Amino acid sequence: MTHIVTEVVPAFLIQTAEEARTDWAEIQEAEWVQVDCLDGQFVPNRSFFDASAWPTVGPSIELHLMCVHPLAVMQTWEHHPLFRRAIWHAEAPVDHEALIEWCKTRRIHAGIALNPETSVDTIASLLPKIDSLLLMSVHPGWNGQAFLPTTFAKLQAIHTRYPDLRIGIDGGVTEELIPQLEKLGASHLYVGSHIF
Repeated sequence: MTHIVTEVVPAFLIQTAEEARTDWAEIQEAEWVQVDCLDGQFVPNRSFFDASAWPTVGPSIELHLMCVHPLAVMQTWEHHPLFRRAIWHAEAPVDHEALIEWCKTRRIHAGIALNPETSVDTIASLLPKIDSLLLMSVHPGWNGQAFLPTTFAKLQAIHTRYPDLRIGIDGGVTEELIPQLEKLGASHLYVGSHIF
């Protein structure tokens, strides 16, 4: 697989419906946006991710499910017309195969995220079944963290082993980092605080 352009995806980590509307108005040129769903259990913080408050016209929505029970959140979004991708964490205590199947039967892209300390080997058997892998380049839960340099080697190693796998990078991404991340095989980069 030869990827030509690395996509930059705006990421929403917000606390109110008003924030959702305000930020949404700023990203209408994007093809995808990411809505961060923090449940206060998987990570200490909480965020606002009520499906009923989000517009139904505009970019496709990906849910980044930093949750102990991602399926419960996915079900509340199931009929939102812009919900087209779900990414939950390898570290969550869930049946990953069942979540992948839930997505496939609803034509929703399925993805799995890895925290910085988690090896891709923990989910190697699932990689052929998912649409994308998300590498956390910060510890999840807070905006504005600095990019972890260990991400470079992890990205390069995974892209070398799985050249056809779409790999996203989430956390601390700045304009200066984009060329190197693209060169090492990132197909999409998530940017939150640096945009908003």
